[in-house]
Amino acid sequence: MIKEKMYEKVQLFKRQGYSILEISSDMEIDPKTAAKYYVMNGREFKAYRREHMFRDKVFEEYEKDILESLRDE
Repeated sequence: MIKEKMYEKVQLFKRQGYSILEISSDMEIDPKTAAKYYVMNGREFKAYRREHMFRDKVFEEYEKDILESLRDE
């Protein structure tokens, strides 16, 4: 999930002069995630969030069958 609070916290650390590795360590997030949010501005973050708001659900078409088989067990 893409959280605005996480983005804002990364940006706060960035303004305070923290490196990407320091941010990822302090926040206990993956360095790639920290780096991604580090370089984004507010407009880019909102666009990114809109694009990734809904994911394709690979098993969605099988959901009923899976749930039925679990109930039968």
